[in-house]
Amino acid sequence: MEKQRFEVRTTKSLYPPIEIVVNEKVYFKEVITPQVLDQVDKLEGAANEGDVKSTMAQLNLLCGVPVKVLMNVDVRDIQEMMRFISTKLFNPKKEEVTAEEKKSETGEDGVQS
Repeated sequence: MEKQRFEVRTTKSLYPPIEIVVNEKVYFKEVITPQVLDQVDKLEGAANEGDVKSTMAQLNLLCGVPVKVLMNVDVRDIQEMMRFISTKLFNPKKEEVTAEEKKSETGEDGVQS
């Protein structure tokens, strides 16, 4: 029998949180809401034009990494963090599909048939 109910909570997502680790400290937010994305979108133009402080503000909104902490991080790593989050946020099942595709291509033991 097919489920007739889809249940979500405002305090916890069905997906695991997206984590960023800086100097062995893990930062994440349980839920990324449309309101948060609206704030991130407002910073997008400046971030795309190379304003690193806007990108740091986006990371703060999305994962809770304090801007003060990011001030000591290499700019290239800051950009890579944002790419990582974007991929996880907008393609959340991409890695799972890739893993399943690999299993079907190679078999359970990892040996290609």
